[in-house]
Amino acid sequence: MWPIVLIVVYFVTIGNIVLAGVEDMREVIAKLQNEARAEAVDEIARAALDFSAINARFPADLDELINTATFEYTRTHQIPGVAYRRADALVDGPFTFQRAAAVYLGRDNFRNGMDANAFFSPANNQCTNNAFTDSQSWCGLDGSYWWRAETRWRTAESLEFERMALTRTLQKFAIIFAASNPYQFPGAASGMAPGDTQPLHVLVGAPATSAACTAAGAVYDA
Repeated sequence: MWPIVLIVVYFVTIGNIVLAGVEDMREVIAKLQNEARAEAVDEIARAALDFSAINARFPADLDELINTATFEYTRTHQIPGVAYRRADALVDGPFTFQRAAAVYLGRDNFRNGMDANAFFSPANNQCTNNAFTDSQSWCGLDGSYWWRAETRWRTAESLEFERMALTRTLQKFAIIFAASNPYQFPGAASGMAPGDTQPLHVLVGAPATSAACTAAGAVYDA
């Protein structure tokens, strides 16, 4: 029969081995969770950039993103500890721009009960002491995982987007005006004299608001 001391040592050793295994497993799980949240930030960032390329703006929030056709997949990345923010009408010299950020709060911050509002507060800005909604630079906390983008970084692309949109509108105007004025004389159908001016929507009989012009079935709908 084993001495009682050896029996105690045996069970203590087994217990330590089990506890060490549990701790190792916890570390593995924590690492996988961190990687999943970092991947969620990357996917949200990619989707926000794609959204801005189509709409010339960032999504207002994650709800708008997941409810927009082709971006529904981002619903799977709405997980605890991951957040998204957008700031509008920031002014820096000649630029008026939007800022967007997707973040994982960080393992320690998340464990300590930090939420997104605290994360984005001026006190936690690692670049300056300014708010996220201020035009000055913004950086996430140490230990977090974050992405930031601003529309002023893509000014040339935005101008090209607007140029294409304006060209498309003018092409539609020309088509409708030609259909209502077979003589191709500017203003003939609206009683204009040389030198007179009229809004484009009046010349083609379209409503004055962009929403009414682009609604399904409207004059400019295509």
